[in-house]
Formats: sequence, structure tokens, C-alpha cells
Amino acid sequence: EKARLSYINPELALEEKQKGNTFFQKGDYPSAIKHYTEAIKRNPDDAKIFSNRAACYTKLMEFNLALRDSEDCIRLDPKFIKGYLRKGGCLIAMKELTKAA
Repeated sequence: EKARLSYINPELALEEKQKGNTFFQKGDYPSAIKHYTEAIKRNPDDAKIFSNRAACYTKLMEFNLALRDSEDCIRLDPKFIKGYLRKGGCLIAMKELTKAA
């Protein structure tokens, strides 16, 4: 736990998030996921990073992983609308229409 806490660094998380954004814009979703994952390790309380990684997983049609990140996003920031939009999109893609309503 002490090692995990010492790894947290919001400034480095922001750098990784920005790298992830660059790769996302280029359509290189696996590389974007790598950087978003590092950003999450550096700042595990930032809902937006989970949302961004969920978007990557959705592009790669990894809906279970996208759903998990969407739910983490909602848990961290219930007022952040994109988390709900991403979750709904995942559930529709997974044909879980009753859960998406």
C-alpha cells in the first residue's frame, strides 16, 4: 500500500493522459490505453481518465472492459455525464438494452 501511495503523482498522471489523448486522436487506441492506464495508476481518483480509457476500449470493441471503466468513472464522479453515456453505449453494444434504460 505504501508503494502504491508513493507512486501517485497527479502531474505525471496529467502528462500520461495528454499522451493518451494524442494517441487517441491518431486512432492508436492500444497505445492510448497504455498511457491512460499509467495515468490511472498515477491518479486513481480522476474519473475522466477512466472515461477516456473506456472510449478506447469501446473503439476496440472490448465492451466488458469499457463497461468496467465506465462504472469506475461513475463511482468516482456521479455528476460526470460522459460516464453514463459511455456505460449506456456499452450496454447497447452488448445487447443489454434493459440495463441501458
